[in-house]
Amino acid sequence: MVNIDLYTLAIVQSLMSIVQMVVLFIQYRLNKTYAGLGWWAAGSAALSLGFGVAILWKIPIIGKIAMIASVAMVASGMALLYVGVLRFFGQREPRGWLIVFCTLITVIGVYFTVIDDRIEIRRLIVSVVVAAMSLLLARGLFIYRIRSLSVPIYFLIVMSLSNAIFYGIRTLETLRFGVPVDGAFRSTPTETALYLIALIITTLWTFGLIILVNQRLSTELEQRATTDELTGIANRRHFLELAQNEIQHALRFNRPLALALIDIDRFKQINDTYGHAVGDQALLVWTHLCQNNIRQIDVFARFGGDEFVVLLPETMHEQAYDVVEQVRSALIAEPMNLGGQTVRMTISSGIASLASDVDTLDTLLERADRALYRAKEAGRNCVVAEHAASTK
Repeated sequence: MVNIDLYTLAIVQSLMSIVQMVVLFIQYRLNKTYAGLGWWAAGSAALSLGFGVAILWKIPIIGKIAMIASVAMVASGMALLYVGVLRFFGQREPRGWLIVFCTLITVIGVYFTVIDDRIEIRRLIVSVVVAAMSLLLARGLFIYRIRSLSVPIYFLIVMSLSNAIFYGIRTLETLRFGVPVDGAFRSTPTETALYLIALIITTLWTFGLIILVNQRLSTELEQRATTDELTGIANRRHFLELAQNEIQHALRFNRPLALALIDIDRFKQINDTYGHAVGDQALLVWTHLCQNNIRQIDVFARFGGDEFVVLLPETMHEQAYDVVEQVRSALIAEPMNLGGQTVRMTISSGIASLASDVDTLDTLLERADRALYRAKEAGRNCVVAEHAASTK
């Protein structure tokens, strides 16, 4: 292996840490919506200082201060990265425990620099701290992971475990061989390889964080574009896309399909009587009730205001009628208690089913809308499936 000067590698690692800190800070400034980014930038800054001041250990006047600062900054930097991970996933960090941890590591660093100057002990401290905190980072990422962000999260877990392994090996090397008397930056094949690995891992870790933030932003933007903000179900635009695919599938394979338009009766009166806050709560309760009475394969969406739509694949005309009637009956049977107010809500619905090869989503919606109109003409609180109506 080429004999690379470790002092030079340490400088390169410090400079790379500064670059990573700047990148994370820019990411934080661009995406203040997410908690944790500022903590990552602060942690990277602390690690940059920790690696940076370590190269000053030979200077007589500030050498000891640099060593103490290096130990303290590395411990603080890893703790801040851990806080950032927890905050990013909406968790609270054990602040008291982390403060005690960083303080204890700093005190130990002071003792083995000022009172008993032991370079091998300082190296052990840094190696054990980084290895342990890397394992803690991996654990936090795994426990609080979000399914939609699994790829960058598992990438970061691998990087954290790799970092833990690297510093674990460094710990064993120090225990076995100690530290050369001519200083901490003596180049050996093992030490050179370990420094290079550390440089690669920290760089990839920063890339992983950036990918994680960007994927979360992309996922949330997509979710906002396809779901109703209040109820969390599909919005009109997303429903039309999904329904078009389902209808094409049903026509291609000659499978049954039904569509139900559902309108909440006199919903404006609920808002006027109890206020919009209670009206919003009523919509949430209604949405939950409807979801509990339909299948996972059914497409449930808010079409706008107090109008909803359900697409029922693999469902015959009569079966769709039974499903919507069950929802209507369940709504009547359970008056809503919202904010101390008893709110009674009913629905009217019109159902249309796929009848021929010339049917389209527009024709289904048009027929369901005509059936809904007949339900309202019949006095509301009923279900009309084409030409058959329920009783109140």
